[in-house]
Amino acid sequence: MIKDSHNGFHVFCQFYRNETWYYIDARGITTSFDEFIDGVKEFVKGEYSIRPVEQKDINDWEKEFEYNEEAYKFSEAVIKEYSEYYTCNYLRVGTLK
Repeated sequence: MIKDSHNGFHVFCQFYRNETWYYIDARGITTSFDEFIDGVKEFVKGEYSIRPVEQKDINDWEKEFEYNEEAYKFSEAVIKEYSEYYTCNYLRVGTLK
């Protein structure tokens, strides 16, 4: 999770494989942190921190955002339709360390 001091935030996943970091969010997957963070600046302004999502964050989102159920349905539909953008199947399993 990336969070700024103005309650802006952006949630993403990251993982490390074959000596490379991968950043995954609604836009897809990239290995370029600069490319990733440039797109995040639309949601997060000024100084920001990066930290793991906590259960409290999830509870707050589900309480505070009226469109939460709609957002989940939309996210699931997008990921299902464009699943190739959200998987790392193109990485060869044999190269895992």
